[in-house]
Amino acid sequence: MSSDFFDPYSLWKKEVVTGLSVPKVDYLPPKTSYPEKIGLIGCNDEAFQILTAYLRADYNVVAISGPDPALTKNIRDTFYPAAKMYGNHIDLLNDPAVNIVDVSSPTSERFQLLADAMRAGKHVLSQKYFVDDLDRGEELVRLARECGVKFAVNEDARWAPAYKFAAEMVKNGSIGDVLLMNFLAIWNHNYIKGTPLEDQKYCIALFGAAWFDLINVFMQGAPAKRVYATVARTPGQEVRPPLLMQTNILYEHAQANIALLGDADGFSIDRMALTGDKGVINSIGPERGEQNTWLGMGTGMCKLQLEGDWLPGGFHGSMAELVKSVEEDREPDNSGANVLKSYALSFAAIASAEYGRPMIPGEPDARKLVCPQGDF
Repeated sequence: MSSDFFDPYSLWKKEVVTGLSVPKVDYLPPKTSYPEKIGLIGCNDEAFQILTAYLRADYNVVAISGPDPALTKNIRDTFYPAAKMYGNHIDLLNDPAVNIVDVSSPTSERFQLLADAMRAGKHVLSQKYFVDDLDRGEELVRLARECGVKFAVNEDARWAPAYKFAAEMVKNGSIGDVLLMNFLAIWNHNYIKGTPLEDQKYCIALFGAAWFDLINVFMQGAPAKRVYATVARTPGQEVRPPLLMQTNILYEHAQANIALLGDADGFSIDRMALTGDKGVINSIGPERGEQNTWLGMGTGMCKLQLEGDWLPGGFHGSMAELVKSVEEDREPDNSGANVLKSYALSFAAIASAEYGRPMIPGEPDARKLVCPQGDF
């Protein structure tokens, strides 16, 4: 560990201290030249955000399919009226014009849809969760390799400006070895009352999946030694599942904490503190789309001016990384194999809350999502 450890509390003394040279970091979605021709499978409410992002990024969506013909037509006509509309995914996969498929559907349906797309020779982006079982996820990773296609997963938080900037700073070594990661999210999750989400015992953890993924990103895929999580109901919450969750994750030389509260009335907050032995990055705001970010290194610190947004920008970033990986013939950073490491963390946290003990990610009791009711 570096001897000149940065004091994170100095961040709050001043907004700007002179003398800090901010490293150049490319945190925006990469520009690509590969001629993508995207087919969207599973038109649903999420498709509005997905296609908003794709239209803004000038992506070429050539085909759409979904279980509800009226909704599928409405989505097609709203965003890509020239796209072909198919009544089922097999017909879409048989379209030779499609070379990349985005699968947006309930998790319970995705395994077969993803497998069919891979066998059809299409590069694939899946919305999350792409599986609720690590073993099944590993099957899909193997199948993609056997079929010679790229397989990526939309983890949109990776492309939120503050988080992507932080990830690149970790990757290039600017803040040194990561020692401590703290995330706090407070919002009103009572909107799930009367919806299928209310049938999920750990809906709070499903919403918190983004932060488990960010920890995996900041730790660059290193294995965690132990995950311990607890959940509780708040006195005033309106829904059945517990809306309070605390998770601690232990690594060999680092620790992480995620605190989630889904019973906030009239206020919200989203905060990150990422501390390395050479610097610290703090991000805080009332919600995911509105963040102020500070960087501190050595004896200086500054408030960053970052471009972009989490949503819908995260959908753009995830697709851009897949397209870039096809163009460069490499594994995407958000590959299925990489994202399975994030799932191992979140599955272990949910299993820990269920069984009341610390869990090792990937151990037998933590290989499936303990979420027997509903769908997501």
